[in-house]
Amino acid sequence: MAMLVTWSMPGQIQVSGPVRGTVTVTLAGSFDLANAPQIATTLRRVLTGPAPARLVLDAAEVDFCDCSVLRELLLARAEGESLGCPVVLAQASPVLVWLLDLFDLGRLFGYPSTVPGAGSTGESSG
Repeated sequence: MAMLVTWSMPGQIQVSGPVRGTVTVTLAGSFDLANAPQIATTLRRVLTGPAPARLVLDAAEVDFCDCSVLRELLLARAEGESLGCPVVLAQASPVLVWLLDLFDLGRLFGYPSTVPGAGSTGESSG
């Protein structure tokens, strides 16, 4: 049975799955220091779950994101790696692509996407 969890705030977080071992966390809206803990809590719950085979992040609809959120994504990636659960970024908004490019972090999340059938809505500044 698929799991569905949604947080309501300036940014929205939706968890769906697992489907064939993959849980997808969809982020939409604005995220910063004020609501980064909700992202951390959600990702931690997914990973401590029973951990899925893969955790996919879909951030195509993120319109604001600061470094506190990037920190939570990096911590989740490290935790997933230690559990044998890759955390990959399937889609990213232009603002998140900019932030990933700024710190040269896209490759850590397999971005540009390594998820079959997923495309980027953001453009890399190269």
